[in-house]
Amino acid sequence: MYISSKQLRPDIIIIGAGIIGLSIAYHLLEVDPKLSITIVEREKMLGLGSTGKCTGGIRYQFSSSLLRRLSLLSRDFFLNFESVFDVPCWYLEKGYLMLASHGVLWNQLQSTAEQAEAESIPMQLLKHEELQEQFPYLDRDRFLGGTLCPWDAYADPYAVLAALYAAVRSKGAAVDFNREATKIILNGDNLRGLETKQGTIWSPIIVNAAGPYAAQIAMSSS
Repeated sequence: MYISSKQLRPDIIIIGAGIIGLSIAYHLLEVDPKLSITIVEREKMLGLGSTGKCTGGIRYQFSSSLLRRLSLLSRDFFLNFESVFDVPCWYLEKGYLMLASHGVLWNQLQSTAEQAEAESIPMQLLKHEELQEQFPYLDRDRFLGGTLCPWDAYADPYAVLAALYAAVRSKGAAVDFNREATKIILNGDNLRGLETKQGTIWSPIIVNAAGPYAAQIAMSSS
């Protein structure tokens, strides 16, 4: 495949063309359409990495405030997805029921529910009696309580991935498949570029969105 000089010296390199990498490219180009972005992907086609293997769950019931914040930031994206991209992603809010079978988990769920309430996330804390009343088919002696968040949802990961791919390509981003990143090139503390098995791409900004391979690539920096 012919690689233009602009693709070899883009403003930004993104490692990984999964849902995270493509979403980063999409939102950067929404802010500045003039950016040149090259996305490198080790697989030979779309959806062969982590995104294609995930179940599509979207939830707010995290003990980490950072993860809850990320879910909140993505909420409008999913609610408006079909109108923005003109394709469905089958987004459906049905809620997750999280259950605690011992004291440590129960304390964690109570703490998470309290924090979520302060963040305006509708997470309902269900004590043992309330849990049995709403979900009588559960083993009444197994669980101390639980939490239920009606915003927890499902979306088709491949549909989201395909829509983001089409959008970033239409905005001018280059997506190079079968191009595996091998080393991030540094000059002191400054980024210079990225070595791949097909040659070097030069850029002062590199985003490592390689999923399970991200740590391996980061350790390769030199």
